[in-house]
Amino acid sequence: MDKANHLPKINHFSHRSIFQHFDSGIWIANAGNFLNWTGFSVSFPLMMLYLHDVRGLSGTLAGTVLAIIAIPSIVTSLIGGVLSDRFGRRRLILISGGISIPLSILATLLIWITAPIWIIVIIIAFIMLLYGLINATFRTAIADLAPPNLLSESFGLLAISTNLGFAVGTGLAGLLVGFFSYASLWGVLSLLGIASFLIVLFSFRESFPGITERVSFQKSLFKAIANRNLLIFVSLSFMVLLVLLQLTNSLSVFSVDYLGFSTAQYGLLLTANGLIIVVFQYPVSRGINWLGERKAIILGSLLFCGYLSLSWFRNYSWVLVTMIIVTLGEMLILPTMSSITAQLSPADQRGRYMGLLSFSQALATSVAPILGGVLLDVLPNNPLYFWGILSGLALTASLGFIVWNKGLSR
Repeated sequence: MDKANHLPKINHFSHRSIFQHFDSGIWIANAGNFLNWTGFSVSFPLMMLYLHDVRGLSGTLAGTVLAIIAIPSIVTSLIGGVLSDRFGRRRLILISGGISIPLSILATLLIWITAPIWIIVIIIAFIMLLYGLINATFRTAIADLAPPNLLSESFGLLAISTNLGFAVGTGLAGLLVGFFSYASLWGVLSLLGIASFLIVLFSFRESFPGITERVSFQKSLFKAIANRNLLIFVSLSFMVLLVLLQLTNSLSVFSVDYLGFSTAQYGLLLTANGLIIVVFQYPVSRGINWLGERKAIILGSLLFCGYLSLSWFRNYSWVLVTMIIVTLGEMLILPTMSSITAQLSPADQRGRYMGLLSFSQALATSVAPILGGVLLDVLPNNPLYFWGILSGLALTASLGFIVWNKGLSR
């Protein structure tokens, strides 16, 4: 077995200041990631309301438009990894940012003048494609900069900056729409994009300069897919993500329509999820070093079986407890997925390896609402079967990680 495919158990605990604990490039990458996620969360989540309430599209048509906008990000996940290996991380971020900023300004003007919907949709699809590329490249850069004994903690910081950006962005979006217009949301995205671009331009050093050999896209991608350990791991990760993402999909319908909660109460559940991650993600990431990454991903998958409790306990307090259990699973799973993928990848192929993981996450984001919707339609009054099927997926993934781990150790 190739040494690159062995994942050592990490036992590292430093008492240095957290700011000295990590390479400065990791902090800069997180700053850029925070700004990009804040911009995304300011602009994109309220597109459904804009299309439906302002432009008069039906709910189905508005949802279809958003799905079309999201499709390019799936492709970006694969292409971006290959491009970052070829041209380098910093250069790709700057090129993508340099294109996305004028497009964001253009989107602001188009929405302000109420331009035809199809033009706005095309421009926003390109913006989302580029932002997906930038965020995926930031993650690959962190994999470059973090030493093996700090990978889980480094990706834990990435989870914090992402969730903090999401929380700040969505809160800011509500205020802006209340006082200004939907065009202002994309104006803020433009400003945050400029800030992120300048931070990378003047402060971020190149973590991987790129390779000089010219390899076709197909051959580059095949090198990652041909790694059997990686392919199995990414497939199991996809299965877990299908369950995790029900948090923002079927759980909303289940909470409001079946349990009778208000939309505000469901919103508080998501707020609790974000706050828990911001406050506790780093300590949990330190704990992963003690527990071991392979055990952490098995335990994290198993914790998603906590959804099954919703079949019996239906008061708000218990649902909040379930949210805490599931959030702990999320905090164990997400940084560990990135860390293990980084360890499986050779340095000159890290972008395409991380890109394959990003592809599975983007694909899960598209498939998860379809899965949840089908189950809700087929099992509208059978919560035991509904959550049982989803919990069964999580349990299967957990068992799969156990088998994968044993195969990796041979």
